[in-house]
Formats: sequence, C-alpha cells, structure tokens
Amino acid sequence: MEEDKHIRAAIFSILYRNLITGLRIEKKIKKQPSSAYSQIMEKREEYVSVLEAVLADGIVHPAERELVERFKEKHAITRDIHNMCLSRFGWTTEEWDQGIKEMPHMSDEDEMPHLCDDAPQLE
Repeated sequence: MEEDKHIRAAIFSILYRNLITGLRIEKKIKKQPSSAYSQIMEKREEYVSVLEAVLADGIVHPAERELVERFKEKHAITRDIHNMCLSRFGWTTEEWDQGIKEMPHMSDEDEMPHLCDDAPQLE
C-alpha cells in the first residue's frame, strides 16, 4: 500500500516536470521573432488577397490603385511579383495600367442575336 503512494508521487513528479518544461519551451518559441523569410511570404500572401479583391469587379478604381501601390511600397513588393500576381488573375499589365479588364472580343460568328429577330414583320 505504501509503495502505491510512492509510485503515484513519482508519476506526478514526472508529469509536473514535463508540463513545466513544455510550457517553458512554448514560451521561448512565442518570444522568438518569426524569420524574415516567413514574414515576407506572409506579406506576399496578403498582397495576393488584396490584389484579388481589387481585381474582382474587373475595374481598378483610383482609391484601389492607391491602396495597392502603398502596400507594394510598404512591403517591398517588386514589379515582377506584381506582374506575376496580375497574370495569376488573368490580367495583363496593360489592363492594370488602363484600370479595366478587357473582355474577349466576339467574332462575327458569335454575334448576339437581335432582340427583334423573332418578332413578326410588318408589311
């Protein structure tokens, strides 16, 4: 019976030490600044999200362009990265510069039917 108490005390002591050690390690990890690389990657992901929202309606408004330009400057987003992101969303640099997404041109064969094509003809 006495041995059970000693075993239980030993187990509790081990568990307590493991808990304290784990908490200390966790605290050290939280204090460490994240690496510069991971910070850059986080900002690039954030930039992609901002750009996606700006491009969603097919029009880049002046306030949206200013927002994107400030973000690029603040987080050192290069022109190449910007252009890759545009391409990812199906935009060209020319479309970005113009502020509007070009719609594909329809050929003569794809011409939309006239609304009155089926209307009876007056004689």
